Amino acid sequence: MIHLTTLNILLAFLGLVLQILFTIQKVLKSKVIAFSLPRWIQENWFNTIIGIVCTAISLLMAGDMVKSMGLSASDGSIFYSFHAFLSGYMGRELIFRIIKSASKPKE
Repeated sequence: MIHLTTLNILLAFLGLVLQILFTIQKVLKSKVIAFSLPRWIQENWFNTIIGIVCTAISLLMAGDMVKSMGLSASDGSIFYSFHAFLSGYMGRELIFRIIKSASKPKE
């Protein structure tokens, strides 16, 4: 688990923050309702928790995910830093796509 470094954890956290900021920006641009941070937190806390949990799972399973996709990457590879950021930014989507690709029969 050498790929679980402080830098990768920071990249995952920044990905989560970026995802939340883009979601808030989308609400601000919609102009349907006035933006209220307490209301946004009340409406989106559960999705945020799911994103955090999926990010943690994705980081912990990075090595297994690489193997299941048929890729090879050394432990210190930049691939894991890229994976950490993407895990934070789109953790749920990343896990569901990898499960889907791993469950496809190989040709």
